[in-house]
Amino acid sequence: MPLLRKAHSIKNVQIEQIKKYLLTQKSVVMFHHQNLQVKHLQELRTNIKEMTGKISVYKNTFLKRAIQDTVLKQFNNKIAGPIIVATSSESSPLLTKKIYQFLKKVNPKSEIIASFYDGDFYEKEAIQELALLPSRDELLQQIMSTLLTPLWNLNSLLMIKQEVDNLTNK
Repeated sequence: MPLLRKAHSIKNVQIEQIKKYLLTQKSVVMFHHQNLQVKHLQELRTNIKEMTGKISVYKNTFLKRAIQDTVLKQFNNKIAGPIIVATSSESSPLLTKKIYQFLKKVNPKSEIIASFYDGDFYEKEAIQELALLPSRDELLQQIMSTLLTPLWNLNSLLMIKQEVDNLTNK
């Protein structure tokens, strides 16, 4: 009997560790990983590490118990089958977007179950819409291009006018 209590207390410690870790993260993404090859998971792990993220695999029962009384409790009804949890200390949709794009590239059957960042919970439909949005850098480039195009056109016209004036003055 004492051995059973010891195993139970070890499990409780592990569950508390999972809970503490997940609550310190600002972005959490859960996705199915069936049919993904090891080389793909290693590539994804490297990509996420570069953005201060981490990929973890937990027992589903431990994960459910760890998040049952937290802001992440909405994940509970989504946890089924082989799941990977990706986390990041940065609060941004970038983690979700990178995973979505990666999964679509290597295995379209794999999908993100749900995502959490900035205190909001996102399900599959919202994640797909989010993944199609341009990144912050892409948006800034579009804005700069839109703002600079009239200036380039004006500059070209002024240069042409100057050349015409030079030719007529000769």
